[in-house]
Formats: sequence, structure tokens, C-alpha cells
Amino acid sequence: MEDQEIFYNDFTLSSGLTLNKFSIFDLYTFYLEDQIDYELYNADIEFRDHLDSKNWGLGTKYSYSKNQRIWDFNLSHSAFEMMYSRFLEEYPIGEVGNEDEAEYKAMSYRANKVRETNASLMRQLSYNSNYFFSWGVEYLYRKVDFKYQPDLNRPEYEIIQKANENNLSFFGILKSNFSERHLLELGLRHNYFNSIKSHRLEPRLNLTQYLNSKWTLQTTFESKSQSIFRSNETINNSTDKTNNLWIGLGNAHYPLLKSNQFSLGTIYESKAVVIELDGYRRWFYGVSTFGFGYLDPNDQDHHVGKSNILGFDFFFQKKWNNANFWLSYTHQQNKNKFWDVYNGQSFNSNFFVQHQLNLGYNISLNDWHLHFNYNLRSGIPYSIPDDVTKSETGNIFVYNNLNNHTLPTYQRLDLSLSKRFSIFKSVKMDFKMALKNLTQNQNILERIHYYDANSESIKKIDRYAMIRFANVGVRFYFN
Repeated sequence: MEDQEIFYNDFTLSSGLTLNKFSIFDLYTFYLEDQIDYELYNADIEFRDHLDSKNWGLGTKYSYSKNQRIWDFNLSHSAFEMMYSRFLEEYPIGEVGNEDEAEYKAMSYRANKVRETNASLMRQLSYNSNYFFSWGVEYLYRKVDFKYQPDLNRPEYEIIQKANENNLSFFGILKSNFSERHLLELGLRHNYFNSIKSHRLEPRLNLTQYLNSKWTLQTTFESKSQSIFRSNETINNSTDKTNNLWIGLGNAHYPLLKSNQFSLGTIYESKAVVIELDGYRRWFYGVSTFGFGYLDPNDQDHHVGKSNILGFDFFFQKKWNNANFWLSYTHQQNKNKFWDVYNGQSFNSNFFVQHQLNLGYNISLNDWHLHFNYNLRSGIPYSIPDDVTKSETGNIFVYNNLNNHTLPTYQRLDLSLSKRFSIFKSVKMDFKMALKNLTQNQNILERIHYYDANSESIKKIDRYAMIRFANVGVRFYFN
């Protein structure tokens, strides 16, 4: 028996005020709340997942523009909170629901808080139609707290982080149409990460070549840094990325995440057709993980490594008078390598999806808009335990291979109908009704393994995606 409850709530408010013909003042705020409860029962197992996350923020922007000279000042504050718990209870055969006889086989808990305050100032200059230059400065204060208990029966494995950051950045961008067939964009960013006393330069290059009126060739290279990133857990994987912890820059366990990316692509664009093909290669350094016991049950160390991504994206779009069809396809290879895990060999990342196809069709009739969206993708990788090590404190799985199996193919069809109504001259309302997972496919999101003491064997539980449901929403706009 399976039960799933989903609750989602979002609120946004934005307002723009024109102070004079040169100045604009914007103010915005938002609030998001997401709750997911999942329960699964069989003859002797009860599995429960609970996720509760909140995200809110507010900000303001002041813009001054005169004689092709622009000043932008931004100030914002945001907060994120997440609590996630997982319980797997095993009962004696035929005793489901008997709490006195239940044995907790797996219990985990995660809590996460992120607070960010950001201030930036940017100056934009246009010397003529061929040269554009902008520069700016940005300050960021961030506080990250998380608590991770992979097994409540083993408090010695609890991990707690409290990190504070003060980051200062300077950046500049130069755009130039140095010929009729070329557009060059050069960027450079300097970051100073106060928590690790480190400087980093990040160059960026974008070269666009207009082969003719319809065909364009584009080459890009960029270098980036992340002082906050999602946790990477190779064994305890889940496609529900919302339960992954945000980790702040800290000691050697949580280093600065660095990346480089190179891409080459071509675009064909006419009045009714768009075709785009892009190939890319990404390198990530400083990938950090704390999912313990990869191949050795006694391994309780943090691991730092790298990730390589190689892939290409294809996009096609065809427009008619009142209809639009689009197709996108992605092929990707995504490998992780940790120096002291798996003998330094590469293995599939948790986020590896080799093939992904999206199809969409939109049609508009008398201000009504009908949307179809179909998604088909490969299943994500997962690991199968080969053995179990028993101890007084519990059972630990032993893995000989990492992420060498994949879940079944995922597919989903969604349908929505929407329209905008004018209630008053200055008030408009958007109405939308949607049917999610129209074909009601039982897509497996996660495969969980546990040790069954009754049969003394390793068994599995499949966690499924949402069943078919309807969603109705309204949104108001005030001018």
C-alpha cells in the first residue's frame, strides 16, 4: 500500500516605482513552502519519508539611466530552511502496525539553514553601437548550518557544520562588434573568499560568428567558483534533490568548488524554425561528499574528488500562427572520481542521466492556451549491496561496485489549460488548470535496500513518483 501527500505554496510580490525620467525603484518579496510525505507498507515493512522546506526573501533595486550611462544598485536578503527525515521499520511477519514489536532498521535526519545578504553596485557604459562596457562590485555575507544524522542508532556518525562567509567580488565585461560578422564578449571576475583567505580570478570568453543571415557559430569558455553547493552522496542516492544539504565553504572537508567549461555550438534561425546544437565539456574540482561506507564498512571519512561531464544538447522549434512545437534532447556522460575511494577509479555520478527527451506542443485559441509536455529519460544510477556486515549496533552493507546499475526509464505526460482575464483596467488574473502525469506511469524515483532479518537476506523497496493529480491555480497582476 502506498500513500503520498504533496503540499506546495508560493507567494510573490513585486512593485516598480518611476521616481523621474532617469530613476526607477523596484521592490520585491517572495515566500515558498514545499512539503512531501511518502509512506509505503508491505507485509513486514513500513517506510516513511517526510520533507519540509521553506524559502523566503526580499530585495530592492535602484536604477539610474542617462545618456547611455546606467547605474544599478541591488540589496537583498534571503533565507532557506529544510528538515528531512526517513524511517524504515521492520516488523515480525504478520505484525504490521505493532509499535511494541517494531525494530527500526534505518533512521536518518537532516536539517539545513542558509541565510544570505547581498549588495552589489554595477556601472554600464555604451560608447557607441559597437562597444559596451560594464563593471561592478559585489559583497556577500552567508551563514550555513546543517545537521546530518545518517543513522539515529549511531550518534557517533552525526555531522554538524556552522559556517560563516564574507565574500567580495569585482567584475568587468567588455562586448564588442569588431566586425559585421563577429561579436566578442570578454569577462573577468575577481573573488576573495574571506573564510579561507583565498583569491581567485575567473575569466570568461564568448565569441559569436554570424556565418550568414540564418546560421550562427558560438564558442564559449568560462571559469567559475562556488562557495556553497549541494551535498553529493553516492550510495544514499535520491532523485529528490530537495533533500540534499546545502554545504558552506569550510575546512579541507568542504573546499571551494571550482569548475571550467568549454562549449561549441551552432544555431539556425528563421521566421518559423529554430535549430540549435551545442557540445560541451565541464570539469569540477573540489567535489565533497560525506556518504559513508562506500566499499569499506569501516570507512567513515570525508572524501574530496572531481567530476567530469561530457555531452551535447539538441533543440528544435517550429512555429505556426497560433501553435508552437518544440523538441529537446540531451546526451551526457557524468563521472565522479574520489582519490581514496574505489581505488581511484571513476564511476557514474548520482545525477547522471544518459538520455533525456522533452517534447512540447502549445496552441492558442481565443486567448485560451493549451499546453502538452512529454518527458522521457534514462533511469538514474544506483548501487546494489553485495553483502552485509553484522554488528551489535546494526547492519552495514558492503559494496563491491558503485552506481553500476540504473533504474527503469522514466516517462511522464502533462497537460495544462490557461487564460488571462481582465477584471478591471488595472487588474488582471491568470487562471491555470493542469493534469500531471496524465498517463499515470509508475516511475521509480529511488531504489532502497534493507536487510530482512526474517529471511536473512537483502531486499529492496521502490519509491515511486507522484500519481496522476489535478492542479488549479490563479495569479493576480496589478498595474
